[in-house]
Amino acid sequence: MVQDKKAAETHATNGHYVTHRDSRPIIFFSWVKPPLGMHKVNADGGFRSTELIGSCAVLVRDSEGNFSYAEMKFFEKMTSSVRAEAEGALLALQVLVGNHWVSSYLELDCEQVVNYLKSTSLSSVPHELRAIVQQMKIILTNHKCIITRWSNRETNVGPHILCVKAMDERSSEKWDTSPPDCLTITLNEDKIGKKRMKDKKNKKRRKST
Repeated sequence: MVQDKKAAETHATNGHYVTHRDSRPIIFFSWVKPPLGMHKVNADGGFRSTELIGSCAVLVRDSEGNFSYAEMKFFEKMTSSVRAEAEGALLALQVLVGNHWVSSYLELDCEQVVNYLKSTSLSSVPHELRAIVQQMKIILTNHKCIITRWSNRETNVGPHILCVKAMDERSSEKWDTSPPDCLTITLNEDKIGKKRMKDKKNKKRRKST
């Protein structure tokens, strides 16, 4: 218990911060730069069930937090949010390998997809996703320096912005020299490690906007 109501005790572990005020935990997260010499790609997927359209996006940054690459893809037909997330993860791996950034972290905010990739069997993977997951497993087997892990949504803002943009504009696009204007604020905030409060609203909200 914190005796002084004005005091706050913060602990940081891999971008996870817990601040205590009046004995109540307030959870924050911040994007963390990869180690020196490595890249980090964040990937996301978007799905609008009312229109059955989808998107996926990736954002790659170096160990200084500088922009390296971004891409968004629009899908005229999409069956589920998990399928969109899987498409995003596959795109991220293809981008890393295609650019020879094979010493990298891949961060996804979809725990289901992360679990599919870590599983030794495809039996738990829905039939419609098995081909995608199998492709990703082959890439990860051939490139063991790519580390896949789950990340909180609050540290995956950039790809989410691009997913929404792709569905709003119904378009696909790549950026390999400079980022789109819609990412400027997020890239700057992430680079300095800005903390974002955990979003307690409907978890599905981000995927349907």
